[in-house]
Amino acid sequence: PTFVDFRDIYWDYFLHQDLNNPRKGIFHYGIIVDYGDAGYALFGWDQLDSFNIGAQQLKDNFPIHSKKKLLMHGAIHELGHNLALFGDTFGGIDNNEATKLTSLQLWKYINYRSTMNYHYTYRILGYSDGTRGRGDFDDWANLNLSFFKNTDFKLLTS
Repeated sequence: PTFVDFRDIYWDYFLHQDLNNPRKGIFHYGIIVDYGDAGYALFGWDQLDSFNIGAQQLKDNFPIHSKKKLLMHGAIHELGHNLALFGDTFGGIDNNEATKLTSLQLWKYINYRSTMNYHYTYRILGYSDGTRGRGDFDDWANLNLSFFKNTDFKLLTS
């Protein structure tokens, strides 16, 4: 599915073709498909309040984990983006280099034990509290619980 497909699904099945639907600004919307990118946050209509997870794609990429585990971890990771956790916020978030054993990025962020760190996404179900020393980040203190209904990326750099 493409972004346009997901936007149409969001419009039809979440908002029921009504921008004033009370779901908007209250709920997050998760779309689970078999194949597509493993997962990513989506602008459902005008806010970053939804996400997509390619369940079978994840299972194909990580066959040692159950599909249920992959979906739970993927949903918590994408929810973190809906709540303003991004690589621009902290370099250990969504850092592909930090998954490679020969990368200095892995060792720089090894203490960042969070589902937002790709090295731990399917190993740890939860966010970091920033107490593990150098290279750790306090996800909990940086969650913005209203970001998904007032998406403003300028808030991330201030």
